[in-house]
Amino acid sequence: MRLTPMQDQPLYFSGTRKCGVSSVFLQKIFMVIALILFSLVGTTAFATGTSSGYIIYIDAGSSGTRLHLYRYESTGTQTPKIEELSVDSNESATTLASFYKHPMDAGNQLIKPLLDHAKAKIDELNKADPKHPISTVPVYLLGTAGMRLLPDRNAANIIYGVAKQYVLDNYKGTFLVLDNVPNTHDNNFDDLNGDKEALFGWLDVNYLLENFPSDTQAVVRKPTVGSIDFGGASLEIAFEVPNLSVASGQAFKIGGQQYYVYVQSFSDLGQSKAREEIKNIANAETCFPQGFTTKNEDKTKTIKGNFSSFANANSFDACQSVCNSLLGKKEHDEELKQIPSGLKGSMIFYGHSGINKTYNFFQVASDPGIDGTAANQYHGTKESMKNRVETICSKDMSKADAGDIDDAGYFCPLGVFIHYFIYEKLSLNSSQLIVTNLINDKKIGWTLGAVLNGLITHSNPP
Repeated sequence: MRLTPMQDQPLYFSGTRKCGVSSVFLQKIFMVIALILFSLVGTTAFATGTSSGYIIYIDAGSSGTRLHLYRYESTGTQTPKIEELSVDSNESATTLASFYKHPMDAGNQLIKPLLDHAKAKIDELNKADPKHPISTVPVYLLGTAGMRLLPDRNAANIIYGVAKQYVLDNYKGTFLVLDNVPNTHDNNFDDLNGDKEALFGWLDVNYLLENFPSDTQAVVRKPTVGSIDFGGASLEIAFEVPNLSVASGQAFKIGGQQYYVYVQSFSDLGQSKAREEIKNIANAETCFPQGFTTKNEDKTKTIKGNFSSFANANSFDACQSVCNSLLGKKEHDEELKQIPSGLKGSMIFYGHSGINKTYNFFQVASDPGIDGTAANQYHGTKESMKNRVETICSKDMSKADAGDIDDAGYFCPLGVFIHYFIYEKLSLNSSQLIVTNLINDKKIGWTLGAVLNGLITHSNPP
C-alpha cells in the first residue's frame, strides 16, 4: 500500500440522474436533507464544521471484548476534544470469535451485557441533564486479528450480522447502526483492517500524550512517538515519517499540522500466534524453561523445555535463532523489508499491550541512568531485559507450582521474541523504548484513535 493523502471525505450520494435539473443541484438537496436527518438523531457522521456527540466502539479482540463510550467535540481544523466516559463492566473475557460454531448466541451472551451497561450510563447522563437528552448513539463493533484470522469468512460475517441485528431489534431509540442509515457508506460491524488498527493505535498514543496541537495557532510542533502494539494474535507498528516517499501509510492534518505515518500489521505475530509458531521450529525447546512440557497446536510435536543460560550454548541466543527462523519466513520477511530503514532515528516508541504484560512478568527494572520514569512504565535497557529473561527462564521449573510453570512457559519464548524483534529487527536502542499500558492514567488502545480519525477526516469512522 502506498502512502496516499486522506482528503476530506464529505458524505457521498450515488445514483443521481439528470431529470430536468442538474445532478449537482440534486446532490445539494440530498445533502441538506441528510444533514437535517442526522441532526435529529444526534451527530451520527463527522461532518465538517462544529460537531459534538457520543459514540460507542466495541473492540472485539483476540483476548476479550471491550466497550468504550466517548464524548467528542470538534471545531473546524482544531484538534478535537475526546473524552472516554466510565462504563461499569465494560469488559468481557469472552471473545467474539468464540461464537464461531454458535453465532446465534453472540447477541444475547456477549453484546447484551455490554450495551446494557452502556445504556445505564446514558440513562444516568440523561437524568443529570434532562434538557439535553442523549439518544441514538452510533455503535461500532470491530474485530481485530482474532476475527480476521477465522478460517471461515462466512462464519465471521454471520457473527457480525447477528450482533448487528441484535442491536437493531433491542435498542431502538438508544443506539444507532450507521450502515442502516441511507448514504453513509458505513460498514461498522466488521473486521478492522490491520493497517488501520496500527494507525488508530498511533493516533491513540499521541493524543493521550497531547502531542497534537491544541489549536491551529501553535508555533512549536511537538515530536510524535511511535507505537508498537503486541496484541493477542497480531502485532502492529506505526511511526511518523518525513514525507510520502515510503510505502504503506497515511497522510492527514491534525490541528493544522501535516502528518505522514508509516503503518504495518503482522497478522500472525501476536502473543499467542508467535508462541505457537515458535513451537513448530527446530530447537524450540531452547525457548521454554526446564520442567515445562507442551505440544504444538495440532498436537503432532511435544516440546520439553531446555532453556538454560549455563549450558554450553547460551539458550537465550539459541532461542533468538529460533525467532530469526520465524521472522525469516517468506511472509514475515517481506513485511519486515517494507519497514523504512534509517527513518526512525532517535524517535521514542511506546510498546504496549503484550509488551507491557511481558515486561511486567519479568519485572524489568528501569535503568537508573534514564530520567523521567513515570508510574506504570518500564525503561529497561536491552541488557536488563535479556538478564531478567535469563534469570527467570534458566530456572528448573519441574518442582514449581503449576501456575508458575505455566506462566514461565508462556512468557519465556515471548520475552526472547520481543527482545529480538525490537532490538534486532527494528534496530531500536534502549533509550528509544518506553513500555506501558497507561498514559496519563488512561489505557492505551485503538478505539480513541478511531474516533479521532473519523473527526479529522470528516468521515464516518473507521
